[in-house]
Amino acid sequence: MTLDDLLQSYAAGAVDRAQLVDELVRWNYAPQARPADELDDLLVDPPGSFADVEHALRQGLIDDALFDEVADRIEAEATA
Repeated sequence: MTLDDLLQSYAAGAVDRAQLVDELVRWNYAPQARPADELDDLLVDPPGSFADVEHALRQGLIDDALFDEVADRIEAEATA
C-alpha cells in the first residue's frame, strides 16, 4: 500500500482516524526535495514524502486537526 492509497482509503471510510494517525506517524517517508542553492525554486517532491500528507490536507482528504496531530507526534518522536 502506498501513502496515497492509505490517505484515499481514509477518505473513503475504509480506514478509521486512529489507524490513519498511527500509520502516518510510523510511515517511512521519502526525503522531501531540497533546493540546490538559493536560486533553485523548482522543487518536486517524490511520491511517499510528507508532501503527500500536505497535499491530502489541501485536497480536503484529511482535516487540520488530524494533520496537526500527525505532525506533532512525528516531531515529538524525532526529538525523543
